[in-house]
Amino acid sequence: MIAVIDPQSPGVSVAAMPTSSGAPEAIVSCSGAVSEAVFEGDLRYFAVAGSAAVADGLLKGALDLTAAHAGSREQFGRPLATFQAVAQQIADVYIAWRTTHLAALAACVNPADATLAAYWLRNEAPAAMRTCHHLHGGIGLDITYPLHRYSSMLKDLLRLVGVADAARA
Repeated sequence: MIAVIDPQSPGVSVAAMPTSSGAPEAIVSCSGAVSEAVFEGDLRYFAVAGSAAVADGLLKGALDLTAAHAGSREQFGRPLATFQAVAQQIADVYIAWRTTHLAALAACVNPADATLAAYWLRNEAPAAMRTCHHLHGGIGLDITYPLHRYSSMLKDLLRLVGVADAARA
């Protein structure tokens, strides 16, 4: 059960909390506050399905950046993407993204599929993001390059949903 409470009512305090991505987030404490409405649905399901959908976009963005980087960055006189090992790693990220995409779609349609989406969110998305960083080399960690935003937001999603609890959606 989820209660809707006016943040201006007595007994409610809101404290800002830092996040990996810099997005605004807060801890809300309610002590003696009276609710205005009650939500009886399964909010955990909606959190997992929505987070999986956002992770789908994050992985696709990271994959696009990585493919463009590997296609334009030259090593030993050839683009990185022409090396078999690099091409295989990009293919692994593609498979992780595509499966995350399908799991997110399934979870948005059928609550029973939220567990599968949570699994991909918790286990496969971080590994795919690490591969993207690896293929970028040091530039992937530079705050002036956009890849760090994707991984930071993914970390915030995992923390929001609960890495350990995501499988119990």
